[in-house]
Amino acid sequence: MTRFASTLAPLKHRDFRRLWVIRINAAAREHGLTYGQFINGLKNAGVTLDRKSLSELAISSPAAFATLAGQAKAAAKTSGRLSEPSVTSRPSTVESAEAVAPPD
Repeated sequence: MTRFASTLAPLKHRDFRRLWVIRINAAAREHGLTYGQFINGLKNAGVTLDRKSLSELAISSPAAFATLAGQAKAAAKTSGRLSEPSVTSRPSTVESAEAVAPPD
């Protein structure tokens, strides 16, 4: 019995960490952050909550998670890690086909 427990424990920990990351990512995206931006912002802000606690906050107390997301966003902006997405215009398919077509 202990032989299987020692091999399954790391799998259990990996599955729970994956679940926590998915929950945090979903909640962070509701506030306009990716998971990486959120975690990096919390690190820069000096917040030392673990992923399990962040996941529980995201589920049980969305207002508290929103406060953390605000702190993470502010810390990420001051560190230069959070930038607004740039909008670039891409030519339509017809325009790009005309540009590639050989002249007559």
